[in-house]
Amino acid sequence: MKQNIIKFIFVFFVVLPSTFASDYYVKNDGDDTKDGLSIANAWETISKVNGHAQSPNDTVHFDGLGTWRERLVLDAGDITGYVTYTSYGTGKALLLGSVERNDTSSWTTDGGNIWYDDTAFAHDIGILIFDNEDSVGTKYSTSGALSSQGDFYVNGSGILYIYSVSNPASYYSDIECGQYGSGLVGSTSMFIPLSSYNIVSNLDVRYFGANGMGGHDISHVIVRDCDFSYGGGCYLSGTTRFGNGIEVGNTLSDILVERNTFNQIYDEAFTNQSTAGTHTDITYKNNIYSNCWFGMSSSVPNQDNIIMECNTCVNPSSCWSANQRSTGSGAESPARCIMFSVAPSNASYIRGNIMYDTGSNVNSHLLKFGTDTLTKYRLDYNCYYKPSNAMIATDSDEYTQAQYSTWLTDYNKDTNSVNADPVLDDNTYGLQSTSPCISAGIFSPVVTYDYSLFKRPQGTGYDIGAKEYRVGTEIEGVTLNGVTIE
Repeated sequence: MKQNIIKFIFVFFVVLPSTFASDYYVKNDGDDTKDGLSIANAWETISKVNGHAQSPNDTVHFDGLGTWRERLVLDAGDITGYVTYTSYGTGKALLLGSVERNDTSSWTTDGGNIWYDDTAFAHDIGILIFDNEDSVGTKYSTSGALSSQGDFYVNGSGILYIYSVSNPASYYSDIECGQYGSGLVGSTSMFIPLSSYNIVSNLDVRYFGANGMGGHDISHVIVRDCDFSYGGGCYLSGTTRFGNGIEVGNTLSDILVERNTFNQIYDEAFTNQSTAGTHTDITYKNNIYSNCWFGMSSSVPNQDNIIMECNTCVNPSSCWSANQRSTGSGAESPARCIMFSVAPSNASYIRGNIMYDTGSNVNSHLLKFGTDTLTKYRLDYNCYYKPSNAMIATDSDEYTQAQYSTWLTDYNKDTNSVNADPVLDDNTYGLQSTSPCISAGIFSPVVTYDYSLFKRPQGTGYDIGAKEYRVGTEIEGVTLNGVTIE
């Protein structure tokens, strides 16, 4: 009997973490004095979320129609369970790393069409977004360089100067100032800092001045079904600017980034970086990268099992930062869809990706590798399209679209890849009916469904890219977490 009692107590405490998992809700008209345990008793602010310690298996749900201008700091889970941050209801919760400057009384003329904001910013401004993403400002490192509408400069005291032919708050209907970190709490470059054992899903992250999301020395992280847009541009050091959608670094393991969209990011959509740490089991799949100066990059001396499969990267050289890479920011790397400068220690995969750029930037490439890094990478079943200038580059060679066969001969990669226009829909980046990517991919246990959660394959074989081509009634949907999505 005594042994049975001891066994009962042991089992009770083993299952305790999942037994007491909690769901918390946050909405704009909530109340931070409530318990947050239902929509009716939802909290109001992210600061309330940050001040409450989430436990493994807890989930924080943000109203999908809500908007917050606060930095979200994620609590770590552990081996007993993840801490999840997501949206509920319709849409994706909008998290803005910016401050508006729409009051005409806050702007003072400095003469010669130069205006300054009376309120100093505590942190650098990387990007100005005007009129609901109609245009962005051009940043300079000196006030004397401001000469065109929307040019801006931030001095050492945090005062923002803009060139405008009239009061900026009159000229523009909306001015969003994307700040370093969030500019609202702390000074870290991450607007949303990740911790280990996190799941982040269905959030819309915009207008951050440095990195949208990320962390160092983390493991067991999933980021899925999120949108990242209009980010980066702050100074990293001196006049060198930076800013990524997601940046992770130092020692990493078990990182999954899937079904996200990245649009108009100053530097990389996603990057894993380190000079000394080890990166293992990092997967990027079914993501769409559009107008980001880099799609995906890695510069890690010790990495193993890095998988990039079925992503779609479109027009990196058309990023908002394209015409700002020389505005006082020093030497800049050319635009690329994928760049690896260090070889992995074991086989890693770059397969099933669409890399497409119709821009005319003479220095940009779809793919860039250090010559000695190619041995361990398995490149195949990709689609490349860059009709002008060099398409693929190593440290010693460049290959245009017309020289693709030479690339195959020289490096014995991409034997089954497609060298042609993928024929994408201009709005959704899905495949059109005449696309050569349809059924041209390869089966992979890593990508059994696509960006839209449709089961692969929808036709006679896997398609290349983030989205399977579908026509008429779709084939059986995919089952995730016990729910079938048709």
